Amino acid sequence: MELYLSEKISSKNVLEFLNAQAKEAGTKIHAFQLYKGNELMIRLSPEPYSNTYKRQMYSVSKTFTSTAIGIAYDMGIVKPSDKLCDIFKDELLSNENEYIKKLTVHNLLTMSAGHRDCTMKAISCSDNGIKAFFEREFIYEPGTKYVYDTGATYMLSAVLTKLTSLSMLDFLNLHLFRYMGIENIKWPYAGGKINEGGIGINASADDLTKLGLLYLNKGVWNGKRLLSEEWIKEATTGYLPGDESRVPNWKSGYAYQIWINEKGGYRADGAFGQYCIVVPEKDIVITILVGHANVERELELCFEYMDKFFENPDNDTTELEKYLKSLYKPYSSEKISVDKKLYRVNPNLNKVTFVTTENTGDTYTLIFSDGEKPKKITAGNGYYIENEIRLRAFRPQLYGLMSDAFEEDCRFLASFSSNGETTEIEMKYLNCPHVVVAHINEKDKKISFNITSDTDTLPQKPFSFDGNLI
Repeated sequence: MELYLSEKISSKNVLEFLNAQAKEAGTKIHAFQLYKGNELMIRLSPEPYSNTYKRQMYSVSKTFTSTAIGIAYDMGIVKPSDKLCDIFKDELLSNENEYIKKLTVHNLLTMSAGHRDCTMKAISCSDNGIKAFFEREFIYEPGTKYVYDTGATYMLSAVLTKLTSLSMLDFLNLHLFRYMGIENIKWPYAGGKINEGGIGINASADDLTKLGLLYLNKGVWNGKRLLSEEWIKEATTGYLPGDESRVPNWKSGYAYQIWINEKGGYRADGAFGQYCIVVPEKDIVITILVGHANVERELELCFEYMDKFFENPDNDTTELEKYLKSLYKPYSSEKISVDKKLYRVNPNLNKVTFVTTENTGDTYTLIFSDGEKPKKITAGNGYYIENEIRLRAFRPQLYGLMSDAFEEDCRFLASFSSNGETTEIEMKYLNCPHVVVAHINEKDKKISFNITSDTDTLPQKPFSFDGNLI
């Protein structure tokens, strides 16, 4: 557990805020930080989570991407007015349509490229994401219609790589991260050797907070200018209304891969409630990472408590500590020992051929075989065991944007309960916001295995199989 409160903060109001998030937004906190000016006021994270863990940030990635474009702008490498037909003249056919001829970097930054819908799935399923983007039909004149398109952000990543011969990640490591103490960032490729751009960055709450502080301090970090004040002003100006079908915080304006808040400031915004909120008028940065939530109410509560955190400060964190310790408990059950069993698995989408199970009472172990190498999960009875494996369609993701064959590293803490025949393994992911439960039934010399998730983002063809005892 991590807990720090400044003497200027009310622990009672922090506890009230956490309870409100659970009751009204349907979520539990994974990590939370608040800075006023450059002073840390609140930093907390209940076990088994941490402010330091790197995790999938979803569309928070977009703000890191636009920041990289801003640095390139300051260096004279690219301008928002630059046309993509000039940047990618080698990739385009000679007869590109009139809309493509008008398409600019500004249009990519503001999600107004002209497509009807998101192009990222086509990009991720292609060996040439740039070509896939241009091949999708352009419906609107660039700049005239806001359409949320992760593929447009991918193209910003492609622009940077084309102009610098560096990946987005290498460019940020060179020109930003190394100065800010941001290390060990992971950012997968898609559509060829291009960082995904609009999704995929694996960063921590600490990393995201640093980005927010950079913007709050108008581009200066520890006395060194890393991003121009001119760019920050341009990048945080709402150009288009955003998603007009949603509540005000999503239609108050969309800037350069940054959302404008209804009640002041702006934010980096990732799926399932991953936020970094910057409110220059109050000199405040808030980072909040959660699991699945009513994301609209989650954000509203941050604004409702922004001032309340400072009312009637106290130094008694006893109740807050109790609350944080009570949030997450591992699965547990009576200890029943069941001998090791080997099952031959029927043909399945995940290419599992054999699976071994063993229940010692204290631990439950699954070993998957796919004909290449074993992949092992071990869960504890009443305690967590950390696991890391790589499997296809196992970790919940925004798979609607990804290739069906996409594989990821899965890092999670596992605990289980079992009656000897039916076993449930809860897996709390450390490198994404989600939780899944594996349901295993071993009866009559047969096994069935399937997964349920705390989100609706498992692929249409989820990780499941059945088989027979050998």
